[in-house]
Amino acid sequence: MFFFVFFGTYNKKRIIKQFENLYCPKCGVKKEAQLISLDTVFHIFFIPIFKIRSQYFLVFKNCNHDFKIAKEKTESISEDFNEDKFNAKEELKFGYKYCKKCDRTFDESYNYCPYCGGKLE
Repeated sequence: MFFFVFFGTYNKKRIIKQFENLYCPKCGVKKEAQLISLDTVFHIFFIPIFKIRSQYFLVFKNCNHDFKIAKEKTESISEDFNEDKFNAKEELKFGYKYCKKCDRTFDESYNYCPYCGGKLE
C-alpha cells in the first residue's frame, strides 16, 4: 500500500489596513497605500496547518514603492505619518523585491520574478 503526502509552503497575502493619504518616504508625496502581511504557511494536502513567518509591507499604489516594515512599527503607522515620526532609512529595508503577481519576496538582483516569471517594474 502506498501513501502520497503532499506538503509544502505557500504565501498568503492579507490586507491589514488601507490608507487614503499616506506619506511615501521615497517620493516625499502623500499617496494611497496599504499595509499588508505576507504570511508563509505550511500546508498538507493544501490545507493550512500553521504559519511559519509573517512579513509586513507598506505598499504605495501610484508610485509602486514597497517597503518592508518591522511588526512592532505597524501599530504606529497612522494617517499623520511623516518622515519626522518614522525614519525611513532606519526602519524600512530596501534590499529585496516584492512580486505583486505571486506575493513573494526575493533578492533585489532579479529583474524577473524567479517564481512566476513576471517582469518587475
